[in-house]
Amino acid sequence: MTDAMLLNFAKPVAAASAAFVTETSSASFEKDVLAASMNHPVIVDFWAPWCGPCKQMMPVLESAIADEKGAVSMVKVNIDQNPELAQIFRVQSVPMVYAFFKGQPVDGFMGAKPASEIKAFIAKLKKMAGVKAPQGTADIAPLLKSADGFLKNSQWNEAAAVYSQILDVNAEHAEGLSGLAWCFAGMGEKEAFAELIAQAPETIRTQAAFQGVLFVQGLMQATDVPAQVILEQQSSGSSTDLFARFNKARQLLGDLQFEQGMTELIAIIRSDKNWQEQKARILLADMLAALGARHPLTAPFRRQLSSVLFS
Repeated sequence: MTDAMLLNFAKPVAAASAAFVTETSSASFEKDVLAASMNHPVIVDFWAPWCGPCKQMMPVLESAIADEKGAVSMVKVNIDQNPELAQIFRVQSVPMVYAFFKGQPVDGFMGAKPASEIKAFIAKLKKMAGVKAPQGTADIAPLLKSADGFLKNSQWNEAAAVYSQILDVNAEHAEGLSGLAWCFAGMGEKEAFAELIAQAPETIRTQAAFQGVLFVQGLMQATDVPAQVILEQQSSGSSTDLFARFNKARQLLGDLQFEQGMTELIAIIRSDKNWQEQKARILLADMLAALGARHPLTAPFRRQLSSVLFS
């Protein structure tokens, strides 16, 4: 990654570095822990504000997790605010630490531990999960799997940090760069998204994994042409409302508001499947192809499209 790219990505990636340690609640535990642990080990720290040993150990845990750069993440549970979780996991004293992998608790310990024991605990967890420390290009595969897992769960900051780690190993990794672009889009970082494309090496621009990002760039650069819309309306006699919705959809997609834009396209297709020679369906299909299978919006909108087309 070039110095210019590092400068432009500094803000979102810095935010991502702190995202390996998050807080959860009873409502989000399934997503934050069980679902996330399908992709990488997740350490859950049960603690309480009145617990002195908890406050002593927490920064040690957080530092150790930060060193892993996404290979292992940590979720904190305040038992005073989430007594039902403490009951489910039979937390009788704090701090209590559990490690989850593939949706199941696999290890844990009770009481405050020194840094050396925490690091050994994490190393054991990584070995059990088959996670290796990055040493070169051969180590990108597990990082990519972890990053794609974050992406599929709309965990933009976490995914961005791991994609950035991939690019540190190989600055011309097309899937890493495109994944980072989708993270910027998800975080609403429109300038960072555009700058990433502008700084992308020519070798990446020709690769299939980056074509979806370039497709969205084309939507960003497309300007609104009301005169052309009026001419189309006059010549075809089609509904003004559908033209307006289609134009709005293009603008939303170009503004990186993918969910809103595709929702407008679904509404057009639901109203008239063959409108303007299936213009809305074609754009939606192109957008879904651009996002690819790893994007969290692809699967639900493919289902919506199938439902509308075959209803």
